Amino acid sequence: MPTDVIKPQERAPDIALTAFDEERDLYECKLSNFLGQYVLLLFFPNGNPVCQSESVSFSHQIGKFVGRGCVVLGCTVASPTAILGLKHTTLEKGGVKGMRFPILCDEDGSICRQWGMVDRHGDAHRALVILDKEHYVRHVAVHHRTVARSVKECLDLIDAYKENDTLELGVPISWPCDMHKGYTMNPTVSGTNSRTLPFHGKRTEFF
Repeated sequence: MPTDVIKPQERAPDIALTAFDEERDLYECKLSNFLGQYVLLLFFPNGNPVCQSESVSFSHQIGKFVGRGCVVLGCTVASPTAILGLKHTTLEKGGVKGMRFPILCDEDGSICRQWGMVDRHGDAHRALVILDKEHYVRHVAVHHRTVARSVKECLDLIDAYKENDTLELGVPISWPCDMHKGYTMNPTVSGTNSRTLPFHGKRTEFF
């Protein structure tokens, strides 16, 4: 049965699964190995051609994630043997040869269930989760099986959460272009916290 989807501000449970990447065939990959880095975790449903287009797009842009201090990981409900075959199969023949981020093989679906990322058939949702450096959940999105995720949107979200974490600013509605004009957290006269919104050169207090 599907479980509740993991929520922002929750601490992400650790993951330890067999994985493969561009350089290695099968090895144990632990989420905790990436503490101190942002993580974009992509859940992939099985038997869907959209997954191939996503893997190619994210692989082509992997340097932009690395440059932001963010690790990209994929996770799917499949056996290592089945998924490994795709690594050595060219794109023209339906494989993902040359993919530049690790794919974790959640063969029994236990991790996907723990994270609330399974549908009623036991397959993974097309979903993404962004974790901060301490691996608290910052963002969760579940997409339709047949609609690909946007690399640009993921990069923008990571920029926004990094901005929020680094400068302790609230990120305004017009992000990413106005992120540096975000809401600052300032003490009020009463000692409680309010946010200060820069607006036409004036500072307007609001709760």
